Amino acid sequence: MFAQIVVLQVHEVRVMGEVAVYVRIMPEGTETDMNKILEEIKSTLGGKLKKAEVKPFVFGLKVIEAVFTVPDQEGALDKEIEKIKKIEGIQNVEVLEVTLV
Repeated sequence: MFAQIVVLQVHEVRVMGEVAVYVRIMPEGTETDMNKILEEIKSTLGGKLKKAEVKPFVFGLKVIEAVFTVPDQEGALDKEIEKIKKIEGIQNVEVLEVTLV
């Protein structure tokens, strides 16, 4: 009597979630046009941008605080941060909080 061997392949299925990212975007100086930067951010992030507003910070400096989403996968957040940093007039992008949504 012969036994028949059956091999089943199991495919791992991963459902990628999203993370919400809360950032503070620092301009190069007090004379920087924050509204222009805000429009550039909206254009760069598109539908990923959930909220963004210009807020007073210190010594007359204003910052943009924004919330956007990215896929929960390695490198996705860094890629979006680098896109924001390339916008003219931005000195720094500080990640304040990251949470799974």
